[in-house]
Amino acid sequence: MKQWMLALLLLCPAWLNATVTGVWQPLESRELGFYQLTEADLTALAERQAQLEKLLALQDIIYTEQYLLDNAVRTALRPLVHDYERYVTELVTKVTLAPDTADSAENQYGYVVSAQKLKDLQQRSAFVVITAQDSKQLTSLQGAVFRQQDLLDTALDLVGFAPNIPNQSWPVAKRQLLYQQAFKTGPVNSMAPLQWQPVADCGCAPQVPSQASFVNFSYALQPYWLNAPQQVDFASLHRIGLYAFTVDSNHKLQPPPNWQNSRPFNEFINLAQAHNNYLDIVVKNQDLQLWQNARAQQALIGDMQSLLGTSLQGYWLNNLQPLVTLGLSKKRTVADGITLDLDLRQLPQQYHGTVISFIKTLKLQLNHQQPTTNTDTYFVNLTVPISALLRQTKSVPDDTKAQVQELGFYTLDNLLAVAPYVNLLLIRFDDKAQLSNSSAEQLFSTEELGFRLGMQQLKSAIDSMDTTADANMLLEKMLPVFHMRHFADADSFANELTYANWNFSGAGLWGMPLNEDQYSRLRVAFNSQIQTDNQFYKTYLTASEALCNLICPNRWQARLLLFSVVSLLALYGVISLVVFELRVLYRKRYFINFLLLQPFLLLLILWCDPFWHRYQNLVLAVALFITLLLQWYFRKQQQQREHYP
Repeated sequence: MKQWMLALLLLCPAWLNATVTGVWQPLESRELGFYQLTEADLTALAERQAQLEKLLALQDIIYTEQYLLDNAVRTALRPLVHDYERYVTELVTKVTLAPDTADSAENQYGYVVSAQKLKDLQQRSAFVVITAQDSKQLTSLQGAVFRQQDLLDTALDLVGFAPNIPNQSWPVAKRQLLYQQAFKTGPVNSMAPLQWQPVADCGCAPQVPSQASFVNFSYALQPYWLNAPQQVDFASLHRIGLYAFTVDSNHKLQPPPNWQNSRPFNEFINLAQAHNNYLDIVVKNQDLQLWQNARAQQALIGDMQSLLGTSLQGYWLNNLQPLVTLGLSKKRTVADGITLDLDLRQLPQQYHGTVISFIKTLKLQLNHQQPTTNTDTYFVNLTVPISALLRQTKSVPDDTKAQVQELGFYTLDNLLAVAPYVNLLLIRFDDKAQLSNSSAEQLFSTEELGFRLGMQQLKSAIDSMDTTADANMLLEKMLPVFHMRHFADADSFANELTYANWNFSGAGLWGMPLNEDQYSRLRVAFNSQIQTDNQFYKTYLTASEALCNLICPNRWQARLLLFSVVSLLALYGVISLVVFELRVLYRKRYFINFLLLQPFLLLLILWCDPFWHRYQNLVLAVALFITLLLQWYFRKQQQQREHYP
């Protein structure tokens, strides 16, 4: 009988179309959780803070009757916690009253909630204070969806709650409160897409020379949750990293909630590629168990390859690109590279070789077994915390070395091992490692004043390596990452950019959106103009730049126009060989003028096309040759017609 009753209890939820929870539900069907601060959550935090203020208002008020203070504390605590009774006992303290304040000789004692007791209480997540400034900063994250807690932590750091910034530290208790308030169960909610618009007169990204080494890159990181409309100066950026895809507990690649390969969600990709920017996918992973599972690593590499090979959907011109280029260009894909943001500081040494092999395999498969160059179709980049690099060098005091933990994967030997298989090393100055030594805290600070010191220490550490070739291999790939919140002053930003360009291979920017002054400094640093005192030449350069700013973002439409004109002329020429009557068009003055204009159309389109930019001299020579050839041909035809009877 008991067995039948147990079976009935288990089957009832299915009959009632209910969701079974707990240990009876298979792991695969359990609802996944995510983090999202909704408007209701922010309102609840504000109401909670107002209630907490009532409790704090009881500080140091002396009650002669304990039950009166108990009731006041109980009333203030009840909306905050369920087990409020134990806190009443904990907070209320019996004190001896001064003779001049006692009501009578018999009533010499009072009851009070002391400031120290309230301070100790606020170390717990249920009672931490959320200030007005905190609430204002949290409003910027309203509606953002985070699959993992570490992404929410990153978002909190970005808006000003970074734990390694003096006077802005958010205690663990505050973060725990936010985790509890923001956590939601069920399928992950979607988000609005990224909304980019080019700045006025925005041309294409600066060209990357094909030289072997020491090419300066500007690399901006775009957090997916900052999806408010923004103006982007693509002419000052080489590459943009979308932050971030994650790796779930099953080691599967998980996209951001607003990632879809359809319009309008992929319009920002199309816009960036139109301006000749390259978009990388940042893959964030903190799970060290991945490196113990070879099958999962291979599957993850396959997922990344599949993602990078996915054609951009919703744009008809993308389907015509192989035809327009006669097979020289493939369809545009959703991304142009992978940036690995892996937390490997606690990785045991026996798995270091596994990480190196993973990066090597990924790069070689994406590169079709070819060596790594600055013009690869797909980039593979790696983020590295600067503190891990500096802890192993002589630049850091010996007493600091004794206090820090193991370096994990980030040793110079390991970086040298992966350097041939990565395009860029993004050196993070905002990692959360906390050091007790004061000089080390200054060294690893992300404040503006400490950033130059950190770059200098890093440069000295690399220069002190045993061989110059090894040092150059790392320096030519390193990009110090600027935490843009600390560089509101444009002149200071320009100075640090100059140092980074001269001593490393450019700059990383964390994160978008940037302001107009910051973009202007980037454009000067990475897309400098030719300086001349010749007014005519200066006017020519200005006009040429304005023309190319118009043509370059629309180069595929221009290529299609050129392809269509050439194809129609060729088709007409072939048909005229059979249909003699069509040849009469060749003698028309407007047709001759039209043909003479074609070399200039070719020159105009190809001159501003990034693909043909390196062949400008060849394009000019071919255009002049075709013009002279056409002039000679029509002149010859005219001379022949003069001798006709």
